[in-house]
Amino acid sequence: APNDHTVGVVVPVYRGERTLPELLKELDHLTTPSASPAGHLYRVSEVVLVHDAGPDRSDLTIRALAERHPYVRPVWLARNFGQHAATLAGMASTSADWIVTMDEDGQHDPAAVGAMLDVALAQAAPLVYAEPTNAEPHNLFRRVSSDVAHAVARVLGAGGLRHFHSFRLVLGEVGRGLAAYCGESVYLDVALTWVVNRTAVCPVQMRDERGRPSGYSPRRLASHFWRLVLTSGTRPL
Repeated sequence: APNDHTVGVVVPVYRGERTLPELLKELDHLTTPSASPAGHLYRVSEVVLVHDAGPDRSDLTIRALAERHPYVRPVWLARNFGQHAATLAGMASTSADWIVTMDEDGQHDPAAVGAMLDVALAQAAPLVYAEPTNAEPHNLFRRVSSDVAHAVARVLGAGGLRHFHSFRLVLGEVGRGLAAYCGESVYLDVALTWVVNRTAVCPVQMRDERGRPSGYSPRRLASHFWRLVLTSGTRPL
């Protein structure tokens, strides 16, 4: 129907060999028009899987899923650039009205997309972040690192950023416009504050990761944190 909201789902893939098939099975149910809790019609029109050159055979899984599902579009990165750069590359490759970014490990429930869209439309917000209603299923080191990153973002200003999460809904033209001029070293959530003046949050229940080991080593988390500081501008200097 012409009034359906189309949604492009972007998934940065680092270690998704075992988890991607189940995620695609869930997304497949949303490729036909569905009604959000508030009655808005939406459908997933494309799923962009960005291969971020991880250590497993995610490339074979992505190729198999692309052959099976016509709405799956692979994006191949030449080397490992990290989650934020991979997400931006995926956003640049979308064409839908809205872009949803989500992790590969299954903790983000695709069924929450409708509720996030309701929040965006009700509050006229071009950007909606999932707000976990439960403790996220990460190990202690990663949970502490995430809490520190959020605290630093608030202290540094970070363009007014107060809440951010990798499960997000962003207006398509905003996401693609940002991806057109952002470099690989940008921290995506800080960059979004450059072009978005209104954000909203949507309560979402997080699920357990599906047995997948975390792709975030202490070194990768430190790099993630440093990117946040540098993207926040001159204030930390």
